[in-house]
Amino acid sequence: INHVQTTYQGQSMDFSFIIKFLQKKIVMDTVTFSWIYRLFAFSVAGYTFSARRKHQTRKMVIRLVTFLGILSYFHGYLFKTMIMNNGFPLIPSLAHYLLFGCVSIFHFSYGRGKLRTYDIIRKIFDIPGCWYSSVMLSSYIFSSIFFFLRLPEHYFVYFGFFVSTIGVRDSLTNSREGVDLVLDKENFPKLQKMRLSVIPEKRSTFTVFQITDPHLGPFMSVERLKHICEKAISLDPDLVLLTGDYFTMQAHLAEDSLKHALQPLQSIKHKTFACLGNHDYEALSQVKKAFEDLGIPLLIDAETTVDTRAGKVQIVGSSFFFFNAREQLDTLLKSIPKREDCVARILLLHNPFHFNFVSDDEGFVVFSGHLHGGQVGLLNIGIDFTLMQIGKLFGKKVPDHGVWVKGLNRLYSHRGTGFYGYPLRFGVTGEESLIKVHI
Repeated sequence: INHVQTTYQGQSMDFSFIIKFLQKKIVMDTVTFSWIYRLFAFSVAGYTFSARRKHQTRKMVIRLVTFLGILSYFHGYLFKTMIMNNGFPLIPSLAHYLLFGCVSIFHFSYGRGKLRTYDIIRKIFDIPGCWYSSVMLSSYIFSSIFFFLRLPEHYFVYFGFFVSTIGVRDSLTNSREGVDLVLDKENFPKLQKMRLSVIPEKRSTFTVFQITDPHLGPFMSVERLKHICEKAISLDPDLVLLTGDYFTMQAHLAEDSLKHALQPLQSIKHKTFACLGNHDYEALSQVKKAFEDLGIPLLIDAETTVDTRAGKVQIVGSSFFFFNAREQLDTLLKSIPKREDCVARILLLHNPFHFNFVSDDEGFVVFSGHLHGGQVGLLNIGIDFTLMQIGKLFGKKVPDHGVWVKGLNRLYSHRGTGFYGYPLRFGVTGEESLIKVHI
């Protein structure tokens, strides 16, 4: 710059572009270093997967590498913005990048499921990793909002940290609630959410405790799920229903982890029933073995009956349909006729979207999960909104949580015992509800 100023001394010139160029060069050099760092993280991922090759599939490796690439983009964007907008000094930014970035990418790179059984690993790597991943994703979202509102863009970082910190709290806690679900003869022509204001008198009732989407992993340890099972037993429900997605990522590589987590339910196995979720097909043999060892019926396109305080109840368990769900579910339900000696029919159906495919005259009480209650929303402050409800803008109702009705069928869409997908919950805690069914 001094050379240029000396050469063109006395002439009016704007040298700001040179300053900007140098700033960008510093950023690009730093980003180049960051990519070297990321390649190292990818190498760690490849090594850990190859160490347990017999348990892995090419599809799972591709999925992980793709996710790491997306995560790296958000990470680089966040870091670059912090430097260029002077929101953070360079050295603290580098330390921040290396320490928390290492925690985050390491969390998503190792494939040794046995490590997830150690509580210290979860506390040191898993939970901080999910927290920082959420910081990256939410900061990117806030940066777009700030850009359109013409606000100082670097402030979005603080919002990302704030939202993610609250998210850790929401992810580690479940709420206990009492839910009333009424089986009446009213026929609803369209899918809609039911808001019960008056509970009918003189009706027989039975109670259900539902466990769904525990996703053993970062936020759901074996001990935490075992404690939830113990709480379920203490409530003395007529039925305990498990509706799928028992593992997260590589947690199923820890032998017998699901069996140990559900061990308390063995004492009430005569009134505990389960079905499969979509993630259970990644570890189908482990899931089947766990339920077989515990003596808990895993209903895969099958049915059974059980006595409750209200009378005998028919329970149908559906497998998860990845394709042609309407046709396959219709075939299944036609093959299992209604039992006349039963006071109610229950359908364990992991995906609540498939509730639409149940014939209106079946009269089922459907228990689902899958959507984690929307996972991100404003339910915790009393506002009935989750990101899933954006589908309303396109004329599509999403049964993300609560009691829904269509035809003579009733659906309870559970907010989930655990979660998976976006790194954290925010504004939508999981639940440990006792559901009272009024016949």
